[in-house]
Amino acid sequence: MVDTALACGRGLLLGLCSLLLGATTVEAPPLAAAVKATYLYKLPQFVTWPAEAFAGNSFVICVYGAVAFRDVVADAARGETLHGLPVEVRLIDAGGDPRPCQVMYFPPGRASPLLTSLRGTPILTVTDDDPAPPGGVVDFIVRGGHVRFAVDLQAAAADRLSISSKLLGIALRVTGEPLR
Repeated sequence: MVDTALACGRGLLLGLCSLLLGATTVEAPPLAAAVKATYLYKLPQFVTWPAEAFAGNSFVICVYGAVAFRDVVADAARGETLHGLPVEVRLIDAGGDPRPCQVMYFPPGRASPLLTSLRGTPILTVTDDDPAPPGGVVDFIVRGGHVRFAVDLQAAAADRLSISSKLLGIALRVTGEPLR
């Protein structure tokens, strides 16, 4: 009888703990989203922009049409600085103006036609597992549960961006010759 009461008490306690913890915990973003968000504020450390790319008082990372992912990026980049400026994360919707952005992220299947219109502007375009032309300067690739990335040097050169050899050295793939 004592064993039954203890087992029941433990079960009740576990159930109560589960309820309390379930009510107070916030679901973490999937690991891949968290890694991509971290990449979005780490990659710019290895990119050089032309001077005119920095007209504002912050380093702006823009996310195209993905509210939930914008929030993940904002959480990851909170308190960070890039190129001596505080990081600001913005959502850009269709018809939005991406000109204040230094980085523009496009979720899977959402890259063109805005991506095409950005070619030639000093914005680091980042696409997500979308290597179909036109791709971004950086393309996230998820393989075997790991988030990696590819770099297109020709797209970077067209956008007047210089990519550090350190970043190129850890890229899964580097394509295109820079324009001369």
